[in-house]
Amino acid sequence: MLQLDAWLLKITEKVVRRFNWLTGKDNFWLAKLFFAVGISSLMITFYIWMFVFPIIFFAGGLIVGLIGASQWLFIREQEMVSEKSALKGAKDLMNEMSLRNTRLTSLLAFFMYNIFFLGMPLMFFVPQLIFFASDIVIDYLVSVEKPPFKRSMAIEWLKNKINELTRSLDPTPSPQPV
Repeated sequence: MLQLDAWLLKITEKVVRRFNWLTGKDNFWLAKLFFAVGISSLMITFYIWMFVFPIIFFAGGLIVGLIGASQWLFIREQEMVSEKSALKGAKDLMNEMSLRNTRLTSLLAFFMYNIFFLGMPLMFFVPQLIFFASDIVIDYLVSVEKPPFKRSMAIEWLKNKINELTRSLDPTPSPQPV
């Protein structure tokens, strides 16, 4: 399990570096995006269950609110810890161990959930599967070191190419020697 965790962490690091190069956004921005996907899928789950048991809709709203708030605070806390450790120049080992335990627990819960609920109808299973998967992705994204701030290299390159193309297609005549 630790080897799987190390492998997934290395893959996440590569994806975050490439994403930063393409967009200029960091891993916490990406974690917040997966947070929105996860909470949306959980809301869809409770909306579907509402038609089976109407009381679940009201309980589901409370559960979504609590899970969403705790997950958002977790992302913000890790972002502040990352900024603080970047200022100090050293990693917080207790935080690293805590993050590893969180990741391993999420992976184990994900596998156990898939085995336990495999026989469910797809309309109930898929949104919950998306929620658990986004939770694992968030755990890995906040575990990666925050890349240094830089502007998107891909967007800069694209802007330069567009400028070159517009200059080459410019209809103004160039002066010709007489």
